[in-house]
Amino acid sequence: MEDRARGLARHLPHGWHARFAFPAGFWRALTMARGADVLWLLSQHPALVLAARLSGKPFVVDTGDLIAESLRTEGRGAAAVAVGGWLERFSVRAADAVVVRGSAHVPIVLGWRARKVVLIPDGVEVDTFARREPRDTRSQLKVGEAVTVGVIATISVDAGSRLPSPGWDVVETVARLRDVNLVGVIVGDGPGLLPLQRLAQRLGVADRMRWVGRVPPDQLPRWMAAIDIFLHTALNNPMSAVRTTGKLPLLLAAGSAAVVSKVGEASRVLEGTGMLLDFDSTPEDYAARLAERVRDIVARGELMKWREAGPAIARREFDYQVLGGRAAALLSAIAVRGAA
Repeated sequence: MEDRARGLARHLPHGWHARFAFPAGFWRALTMARGADVLWLLSQHPALVLAARLSGKPFVVDTGDLIAESLRTEGRGAAAVAVGGWLERFSVRAADAVVVRGSAHVPIVLGWRARKVVLIPDGVEVDTFARREPRDTRSQLKVGEAVTVGVIATISVDAGSRLPSPGWDVVETVARLRDVNLVGVIVGDGPGLLPLQRLAQRLGVADRMRWVGRVPPDQLPRWMAAIDIFLHTALNNPMSAVRTTGKLPLLLAAGSAAVVSKVGEASRVLEGTGMLLDFDSTPEDYAARLAERVRDIVARGELMKWREAGPAIARREFDYQVLGGRAAALLSAIAVRGAA
C-alpha cells in the first residue's frame, strides 16, 4: 500500500504536495485532514471512512478487493459477510470517488451507486525493475545452466484448496518436468513456507528447489532477474476477477517470461501474448497444463522475447508515470468540487 501511495504521488504535477500516514487510524486520519485539500484512503476500514466524512474534505477510497466476498471465502458466518457487505457499500457511496485496480470492479462499484469510479491498477517504476545481469544471484542460487521457474511472494495457505500459495505451482511444475533442466526458486516467507517445503519433500524435488527467504524491497529487481519464468497463479473467482495483483506489473517490467492465470486485469492486458492460461477446473488439472506450458516455453526458446515485450506492456499499462497522471486528474477534479 505504501509503495502504491508513494509511486502515485511521485508523479503528481508541480503544486501538489503529498503527506503520508502509515498506519493510520481514526484520530490520525482526522488530524491529517487538517490543511489537506483531498484525502486518499488506501483502505475501506470504517474508522477511516468515518474520519474522512467528519473532516468535511473530499476524499477518495482506493480498493482492490471485494470485502464481503473475501469474508465469505475465509469461511466467516452470514452475519459477518452481511456486515462486511454493508460497510463496503457505505464506503463507496460516502466517497467523492472510488479508485479500483481492475476493469471488472468498475461496473460492480457503479452498481453500488458510487459517484465516480476510476481505474488505476497496481503500478511499477519500470526503470527501477529493468532487467539486470543475473550472474551473481544465479551463482548464489547454485543453479548452473538450469532454467529457473519461480515466484516472489508472501506464502500463505489457501483456505479453500489448503495448498501453500503462491508456490505450490512452482513445486508441481518442477515435479512434473523431471526430464527438463529446471530449478524452482521461492523468494519470500510466510505461514505457508513450511507446508510448501513439505510438499517439495513429498514430491521428491526438494533438491531442485531454492529457498531465498524474504528480501528487502530494493533487492527485488536483482532476484527477479535470476528467475527465467515467473508463475502467477490465481483461482478464477470473484476476488481474482477484480484485481490486478502487484506482481504482474513487476514481472512485466523485469522482462520475464511468465505463465499467468487468465483472471482479473491480466486477462485484458495479456490477451494474445501467449502468457495466459485458463484456471477453470481443479488445481490438479491446472498443474498438468501449467507444466506443459512451461515445457513449451523452454523448448521453443521463448525466454528472450519477453526482454523487450514485457517492459513495453508495463510502460503502457502500469508505469507510475502514466498512473500518476490519472491520479492527478482525479485529485484536481475532486479538489475543485470540494471548493465549489
